[in-house]
Amino acid sequence: PANATATMRKAGPLTVGQQFKTQLTQLMTTLGGTQPHYVRCVKPNMEKKAAVCDDDLVRAQLRYAGMLETIRIRKLGYPQRYPFADFYARYRILVPGLMARSSKDVPDIDTLLNKMGLMEGMWLKGLTKVFLKDKEATRLGEVREIQLSKQATKMQAVWRMYYVKSYYRKLAKA
Repeated sequence: PANATATMRKAGPLTVGQQFKTQLTQLMTTLGGTQPHYVRCVKPNMEKKAAVCDDDLVRAQLRYAGMLETIRIRKLGYPQRYPFADFYARYRILVPGLMARSSKDVPDIDTLLNKMGLMEGMWLKGLTKVFLKDKEATRLGEVREIQLSKQATKMQAVWRMYYVKSYYRKLAKA
């Protein structure tokens, strides 16, 4: 058709819109493949003078950013922190019979913590997070890996049993 050749564009230089779209796609690909770390900037004074530090202003900025609480917890030696939902999702496999059927059915975090057998003094429960010392986090990770391996083996055994039974049923019918 004559219209088809009229609507086809010649291969030429990219338009500004096409260049922008290509660059944006490349940027989003780069950002998607990174793990950002943030640097917190603190203003030492409002007058922008060198070698002048307003302690109250700095303290207020650190408190607002949550840094004072973070520093306090890190000083206590609890560098591993998990929001309750993440902690539950990661470690619920360690307590048999505690699996929730839905997100609304999640048991109290205290129940999970009490039944896990955590070592005394190696963890703290905050208002929204669970804090673990490195030693306890490592131990829990190892126990979790063992439990996941056991569960995977159990699932494989059930599948193999099902497969073999269906195979023998087909043989019996033949």
